[in-house]
Amino acid sequence: MPTVSSEMQRDESPGTKNENSWDALTKVTMTTAMVTMSTGFGLKNPQVRAAAFGLLAFHGVENSLKDYKNGDCTGAAAHALTAAGTALWSGGTAADSRILKTAGPAINSITHLISAGVIFSHGEEGWRRKLVGAAEMLSFSLAGHTESHVASAVAFGCLTVGFLSEIKDDKAFLGHALGALSLAAGAGMKMESLQSLGAGVVAAAELSRLWCQFPQKAPQAPSSGLPLQQAELTHLPVVPQHLPAPENHWLAQAVSQFTAPTPPSVPEDSGVRSTPSRHSTGEIWRPAAAEAARRHSV
Repeated sequence: MPTVSSEMQRDESPGTKNENSWDALTKVTMTTAMVTMSTGFGLKNPQVRAAAFGLLAFHGVENSLKDYKNGDCTGAAAHALTAAGTALWSGGTAADSRILKTAGPAINSITHLISAGVIFSHGEEGWRRKLVGAAEMLSFSLAGHTESHVASAVAFGCLTVGFLSEIKDDKAFLGHALGALSLAAGAGMKMESLQSLGAGVVAAAELSRLWCQFPQKAPQAPSSGLPLQQAELTHLPVVPQHLPAPENHWLAQAVSQFTAPTPPSVPEDSGVRSTPSRHSTGEIWRPAAAEAARRHSV
């Protein structure tokens, strides 16, 4: 299997809409390849696995074209060589040729070694992942030449390490790592059913990355009524905050009586008894003594 971890990590950088379309296309290709790989292991059919390697080679071509469009000629050349090596690997798997199954991963291993050196010389990150990919491809080359299940298990183990190094940037790679670990265990125990399961887990994890690439729309709360249009809002009447003062003289006097301040209370020992405030009854009350004098005069 090609260096799936190093191929996938190039789909991470966000960009324009066109770049996101390229990333989505590469994820679809990788998912389809892993589903085909899982089917090939489940059916114990080398031709189906060869088709999966062909899809992985096409995935390398996609990454090469994307790098070339972004002006990264070095990355484009590296992916083109990886695609060529994977294509040879695919032909060797279909024809059961040890030479091609050895030469294909060997080309990929040398390509990753050169890429690691170039990246390290530029002082950039990512050269360690390239070294892990080189070790993975070297193990697959030895497995193709010797048909050793131990070498295949070591190769899938390197693939697991490559996926684990990507978890800090994308938690979805934890699923890839678990699938690669299942592939390593199945290769070590010569259980193709376990390898089929592992490839299926990698496919599901890659599909989740594709799903998370497209933002989901948040549900909108239902409104209680129809919204007002902007044109309608401009024609609504303006309610004044303060009412105008009364124009009639008698109404102004009545308002002034109700709004006048309450007179001070009279002490109890003065002999004059005050009645309830006019604020409570709405009437004007006089002192009790003055009221009695007025009645006596009448």
